[in-house]
Amino acid sequence: SSRDQRRYRQFGDLWRIDAAGGPGTRWQHLTTTATPIPRSGHRMAVTSSGHAVMFGGFSEDKRRRATYLSDLHALPLPSSSSADTGLTWHEAEVQGSQREGGGGPGMRSGCLVWAGGDDSVFVFGGARPKKTKKGRCTGEEGLVILEDLWRAQLAAPLSTTSSSSSGRPGVRWEKLEAQGQGPGARSGLCQCAVSSKSPGRRIVFGGVTDLKVQKDVVGKRGAAGSTEVALFHQDVFLLDCDGPGGSPIWTRLWPPPGAGLPSSFCSLKSSALPKELRERGGGCDAIVLAGGTSAGQLDPSKPGLPRGRIAAGCAVVAGALWLFGGACEAGPRQEVTLDDLWKLELSEEQDGTVTCSE
Repeated sequence: SSRDQRRYRQFGDLWRIDAAGGPGTRWQHLTTTATPIPRSGHRMAVTSSGHAVMFGGFSEDKRRRATYLSDLHALPLPSSSSADTGLTWHEAEVQGSQREGGGGPGMRSGCLVWAGGDDSVFVFGGARPKKTKKGRCTGEEGLVILEDLWRAQLAAPLSTTSSSSSGRPGVRWEKLEAQGQGPGARSGLCQCAVSSKSPGRRIVFGGVTDLKVQKDVVGKRGAAGSTEVALFHQDVFLLDCDGPGGSPIWTRLWPPPGAGLPSSFCSLKSSALPKELRERGGGCDAIVLAGGTSAGQLDPSKPGLPRGRIAAGCAVVAGALWLFGGACEAGPRQEVTLDDLWKLELSEEQDGTVTCSE
């Protein structure tokens, strides 16, 4: 980044490391052709057929003008380190009538992306710039936080028999309507598969909800004005995209039902916030704000409860959800980078039901 940390260099390079390697394992820089433009905020996943799939993100020019992206690229991964040459990216082309209608999730950054068991690719949420009065998306009006769910079916990528007329792999997008209670519109979520046998069943954790609240202090012009408060979440959800009937289903795993958490924080009254946050803005833990202790189920002061956060890392290993690090705000503009490690035991029944310890 630059010295003032306002400009960041974006990269378009590809690296590989052997996750099963022992101490001293080194990164390998791989050379590719038809490489997508350098970007940030994109997401990647690996399909069952061995393709890395990349979606979205944004690029910036020298004047810090951001261009949000909606492109989908596929890269066939080598089966061994000896085949790390001749790697070529392939940009997918929207097929059929969707091409004229701009079908698909559209431009966005910071979404969740994962691959299903049939080479399908799922996209959830993310953020994109609000449109200006002239209909342009410049980012000057802030960002829209999304909560839509999409599935992309790749037409056997890199196969000459099923590619589009341009020679690029084809893709068909489908918008999915999920049932149940999900996290809603949040930024900074993290996700992982319930197990390697169920890639379409995802654990989703945390994130942040930004709220605009009225200040208590009246300004010079006689109006109280408003400030932004960030609510950092530590709840755990299951999104099942492999269930019967084909309709994805959200389920909140933790905290359990009856723990005192509202279904939505969007209608929160400013009077529920600490005075310092109402006046100066900043961040707050969602469970603390919801008064979990009064429900008799959750006590945020106990050391056995992780604080709400964004950008954490998570994985399910041996039937337990492991969570590491992330970032949050504690009070008015006090940013905290976390390095704590947490474990939540999960239980998967024969009928596919997933529960967790309280």
